[in-house]
Amino acid sequence: MPDPFERRSRPNGCCEDWSGQPSRSQLRTSAVAADVREPARKAAGKKDPALCKAAHWKGPHRPELRVSQYRWPQKRGCRWDASWSRDEPGWFCDHEEACAGCGKILRSRIPRAECPDFVPIAPGQHAAIMAGIRRREDELAASRARFRKPPVTGPQGYRKRRSA
Repeated sequence: MPDPFERRSRPNGCCEDWSGQPSRSQLRTSAVAADVREPARKAAGKKDPALCKAAHWKGPHRPELRVSQYRWPQKRGCRWDASWSRDEPGWFCDHEEACAGCGKILRSRIPRAECPDFVPIAPGQHAAIMAGIRRREDELAASRARFRKPPVTGPQGYRKRRSA
């Protein structure tokens, strides 16, 4: 191979008879032609995320339902409560589906049909939740009225006007 620290390459063929050495490109082509290498190795296989880390390449995940350990606030349990997006009761489940072998969380939300603690809503619960929703709306309207600022009617620029 040519010297990698050589400052300039020599032109093809013209200086070979002067210095006695071939040009860098000629050295490179002769080195590539003479180089006999081993066949290229196969790249390492990527890990399959569908297989369990505890027994990698042995089998798929073993899903199980468990109570979520990392949600906040903890220890509330599965329950009926006022939904955040709509003004009606909604089922809030604290269960998640995780692998029994490696602990990977497969599903963070479980539908109410699969929740082991699911119970249909009782009429008394429904009335209490709707009363709580109305109370929350009244408190929100009162706080908005209490902290409402009067509209700005004067000039709103922050720079002092220069006298002309």
